[in-house]
Amino acid sequence: MTRLRRIYKLLKNRLIIIGRLVVWFLGIKINQPRRILGVWDIKHSGFSLGSFMEFQTMLLCLARQQQVKKIDIAFVCETSQYLINPKSPWLNSENLSFHFQELWPLVHINPQLGSVFFFDTIKDFEDFFKDRHDLYLSHPSPYYYFSGSGSHLGIFNSFREFYQKNGFLPELELSKIANAWALAFLKDNFPGQYVVTVSLRANDHLRPQRNSNFIAWNEFFSHCLKHPQVVFLVLSRRGELEGKIKPLPNLFFSKDCGTTIEQDLALLKNSLFYMATCAGPASLPFLSSTIPYIITRFRPPEKNLEESWLPFGSALPWQNPPIQKLLWDDESSQLLIKEFELLLTNLDKKEWQKKINQASPQVLEWPYLIK
Repeated sequence: MTRLRRIYKLLKNRLIIIGRLVVWFLGIKINQPRRILGVWDIKHSGFSLGSFMEFQTMLLCLARQQQVKKIDIAFVCETSQYLINPKSPWLNSENLSFHFQELWPLVHINPQLGSVFFFDTIKDFEDFFKDRHDLYLSHPSPYYYFSGSGSHLGIFNSFREFYQKNGFLPELELSKIANAWALAFLKDNFPGQYVVTVSLRANDHLRPQRNSNFIAWNEFFSHCLKHPQVVFLVLSRRGELEGKIKPLPNLFFSKDCGTTIEQDLALLKNSLFYMATCAGPASLPFLSSTIPYIITRFRPPEKNLEESWLPFGSALPWQNPPIQKLLWDDESSQLLIKEFELLLTNLDKKEWQKKINQASPQVLEWPYLIK
């Protein structure tokens, strides 16, 4: 009887999805899409910064494939429900705006961004989409949207297929002013020093098993005191790391200057190189082939990938091995020291310092002018 109930429930859910799709398609016209619509349903996708950057890269791949110039993004969130995301019980209609302010700036790193929408009811979004379906090709597709699969399904397989066909992966881009600001910030705050940006994770609310090994990182930072020209700019929230990171003279926190996620990503991109436990901002460099990095504890977001084309310990197809180390192993002080010393030796530090020295300080203060 239990098995029959499961079969009945499965068939019922499938029939509901198919029924909604039939009603959907009866009310639309099918024409050649002129824009991509990325649908970020907060109920199923939450506020993961890394996942949202991977999602936007997927939209860029889709735009290239369809020869579409503009990408619109629709945030969908049923704000009438107090509990916004069942997997994130701390997220509710009261603190939604605080969390959304962290995610929102990431739309600006999409070089093909068109319009951005926020729908506070599912019905409003679905009416909007149905009325404009001839304008859009969506990701996820209507079927996967209605099935509640989230916006991240199949993304890495799509990246691999795109790269195999085209020989590159389209990259997210920081604005000209964001890059200019980061260079000026580094010049103003760390003159004559080599800045390595760092992201560490200490989130006890969501998958705490992914948190950084702070014993290893503390030993590593202490070791690096032997390099007086090297400073570490930590991009993580200071409060999150309170009591976990030892205060050392080579450690600084970007959040002490009130940086946004967009500014932190610009600092990441324009630092000498980046080090992290794989989470959050790490998605920007490991989806690029140009940003030097050392990232530990990598795991693909789709579990089945480890059983197919991306076995444990392998490299991503678009990875640039001389300057990019995507490590599947957990961090240890020995591993961090080894990879740090190797990358510090191999990078052209004089060329990086020359770029920093050319930065103009005008962009740091209102009205934020670029020289």
